[in-house]
Amino acid sequence: MALRWFALSILVTALFVPGCKRAEQADGKRIRVALPQWFYPSEERPWLDEVWQTIREENPEWNFDLELVPGRTEQVVQRLRLVHASGQGPDLACVRLDAMPGLAGQGILKPIDDTLSAHMWQTMIPALLPAVEQEGKRYGVPYDIGVRLILYRTDLFEEEGIPAPSKAWTWDDLVAAAKRLTRDLNGDGTIDQWGFGVPAARSRKSVLQWLPWFWSLGGNLQGEDGEVALFTPAAVGAMQWYRDLTHRYRVTPTTAYSMDQDTLFLGMASGLFAITEGASWEIAMLRKHSPHHEKIRIALLPSPRPGSMSATLVDGWGFGLLSDDREKHKILARLLERLCSGEHQLAKYLGSGMLSPFEPLYQDPLFTRDPQGKVLAEALRTARPAPSFSSFPAVSEALEIALQEVLMNKADPATVLEARQAAMEAGFRRFRERRAPNGGAGTPEVTGHGERPAELSAQDPLPPQGSLLLTFAMEGEERLLSREQLLAMERRPVGDMELVPLAAFFPGAEAGDLVVRAADGFEKRVPSTRIQDAFLDPGSLYVYLVQEPGGRTFTVRDVTRITREARADLDGLEIVAGDDRLEVSASRLGEMAQDGTLPFNTLIEKTLKQLPEGRTVRLTARDGYSRDVKARDLPGGRLHLEDMKCEFPGLPSGDQVSGLVRIEVL
Repeated sequence: MALRWFALSILVTALFVPGCKRAEQADGKRIRVALPQWFYPSEERPWLDEVWQTIREENPEWNFDLELVPGRTEQVVQRLRLVHASGQGPDLACVRLDAMPGLAGQGILKPIDDTLSAHMWQTMIPALLPAVEQEGKRYGVPYDIGVRLILYRTDLFEEEGIPAPSKAWTWDDLVAAAKRLTRDLNGDGTIDQWGFGVPAARSRKSVLQWLPWFWSLGGNLQGEDGEVALFTPAAVGAMQWYRDLTHRYRVTPTTAYSMDQDTLFLGMASGLFAITEGASWEIAMLRKHSPHHEKIRIALLPSPRPGSMSATLVDGWGFGLLSDDREKHKILARLLERLCSGEHQLAKYLGSGMLSPFEPLYQDPLFTRDPQGKVLAEALRTARPAPSFSSFPAVSEALEIALQEVLMNKADPATVLEARQAAMEAGFRRFRERRAPNGGAGTPEVTGHGERPAELSAQDPLPPQGSLLLTFAMEGEERLLSREQLLAMERRPVGDMELVPLAAFFPGAEAGDLVVRAADGFEKRVPSTRIQDAFLDPGSLYVYLVQEPGGRTFTVRDVTRITREARADLDGLEIVAGDDRLEVSASRLGEMAQDGTLPFNTLIEKTLKQLPEGRTVRLTARDGYSRDVKARDLPGGRLHLEDMKCEFPGLPSGDQVSGLVRIEVL
């Protein structure tokens, strides 16, 4: 199936020019610019509107196509790779800074050194240069940046008589303040206001927000010899810090392992947290979404001890050049000069809160006279970009797992990190051994449909950062398939798409369900009886379950992991009421049913005898979905044994529970 850029983006055909004039330009020279949704020119972003208006007026012979690229960072990067291979990609693209090294290493981004003036490069914030440089050449121009900070409520500090955070603030000071600000406001025994919030959900963003604490202890994930080091005093100390906040000081929820950056933002906006680690761009967002925004201030991250220095992380978005056309380069150079100019960057900051990658903005009176501006400027002086070495995705995954084990299971950080380090080193050895026989050849080729694909170990050093990989697990082993391997697999027509059957990844395997996991943690179980109807789009990493009960197509987006799990011994129902637990086999259910349908009143009579009045019954499906039903309503339902689907009068079909595995009286 031919992959075209316009099939992966939304083309805006006439943003600023009437339709008739646009038609006149249709046959002219064309420049295509790929933009994320937040960057699009609009009435809400006049600083962008002005730039695009001007560049069009100055170059009437050129037709500028602004292409909206929906999706998350990983999806945007993936699409750039796909269209680059087809030769139909954009000329300029806005991507995250931490994705640039990987795109440059694969030859997708072109050197951009000569596109900007020497003055621009000289005034760029030094911390950003490692994010855009590779082997002495620059492959990107930063545009929007932000830093990690402390966000805190001034009114709550004043009520408790706590001094505002200062440059001398330490971790101990933070804990002391957070303890006083962790409160049960209504006396019901439940904490309503937490002193401090940190995100530790299993995601790369959580690792990025953990890194400043690690760096402040002197940590470095990569030594001078290039070896990755997870098991270090700094890593143990930073993991212990998170554990202490949760389980020792009890100033952040014990469910921190499930909290992501969005959870923290919403908690700060609503008043759940008095202090959080946040990002500079959230200040502008809080003005729109928080009733407390006038009372929220920013401060530098605290230092581990008196006299030491704190560190923070700077990240954001920038522009990468994908075209080899020298004539287009001249036009794009003028466009980038305008986007990087001091006037534009100042207007952008005032309108959106996104910081400038160039130092002159921080010499403006807006910053030099404003205490909050001084904090932002000071934070940038100690900021570092996200790691960009090729194996960082694997390191991030290991740290995500470690955070989960430390916070969810109260595991010892040193023990966890030592185990992660050993697993990674073993993976390095396996990788070297596998490469040795063929003289150091690269990734093995994937086989066709019906054969098990060639694989990379989950602990092996990864391809350049940003390369998309999908993890498959079977029989205790984990394997990673690269983007190239996925795209090379033979596909099957499904509607108007061509997709890879999930069964192709586990050929000849014993009967068992598949668990599909998305990047945001969502999981969907594909029963073994329906695996033949489940497909993966290797281009978008969407899984389609084509023949779900009811005839609808269920979609799992941004898939990162697919695991085969052996079928459970129980092939029926689990019924739980208090301390009583009863397993009802499929054959027993069949005996109670009539024509494949089992009334719930019959099931209750044969198992629970009767339901306690006024109680609630929870129905849980195999994929984890659950629905609560009043006990009095349960006898009116029916269970279809073929797909274990519940049917209740008056309940919309889309909300019915399919694949029922558990009935629990609450």
